[in-house]
Amino acid sequence: MGGQLKCGSKPLFGGLMGFGGVLLLVGGIMFATQVGTTCCDGSSDACNTLKQWCEQNSNNGYYVGETDCDNYKPCSEVVPIIVGGVALGITGIILMAVFSCGVCVCCCFAASGPAPGGAVVGQPV
Repeated sequence: MGGQLKCGSKPLFGGLMGFGGVLLLVGGIMFATQVGTTCCDGSSDACNTLKQWCEQNSNNGYYVGETDCDNYKPCSEVVPIIVGGVALGITGIILMAVFSCGVCVCCCFAASGPAPGGAVVGQPV
């Protein structure tokens, strides 16, 4: 199963690779929950006022049209979650790519020099 590691151990690199996978998963979930969200381009107070107006008028039957009053979430709340999700996803991909070399013992993670248990050289007696 490959050569000898220069430093660390396979469980260590496997755990770090798994941590990268968790970061990728969390980032993907953060991104997927917010992408496609319609948001309000205004201050938080303006968005809350519009949301209250929407809820009052849609309940009374006066408001004809879009009745999804959750579209009044401020963009200042949506955009950081999307950007954070992308950043976590990219970090997770990088961690998984780097530490997979420690699991498979390749690239710069492999110890240099002869393989362990090298050839035995006999001497005359």
